Amino acid sequence: MAETQIAARFDVITWEESALDDSHDLPKIAWATWTSVYWGEMQGESTTQWLVAYAADGSTHYVGLERFRGAAAGRDGSMVIQHVGTYANSTVKGSLTVVVGSGTDGLASASGEGTFFAHRGGSVRLSLQF
Repeated sequence: MAETQIAARFDVITWEESALDDSHDLPKIAWATWTSVYWGEMQGESTTQWLVAYAADGSTHYVGLERFRGAAAGRDGSMVIQHVGTYANSTVKGSLTVVVGSGTDGLASASGEGTFFAHRGGSVRLSLQF
């Protein structure tokens, strides 16, 4: 398998969140959905489902699954990317893993890992294998 390093930027278009558990004595757990648009070495759009646990100080831990549709490393298709990370001090940081077997068309055999960073705009770095 050949490995390809890619970098892309994204904008969040929509964010919707609803509480799963917001008991008065406990930090909130929420379910969120966002849509985003990518440009750079990933071009397309995505929808991400997040499960978010809030801490008393407002920081969070999250897990998410993102369905990307478009082109990555010059290949058209779709793939699912798993996110695990944190939000603190207005910055989101996380690790990414392509869900093997989730790809279609030119991304059908995609696998790999990367990083996610967002602070007034977002960026993604992935090492993809085909």
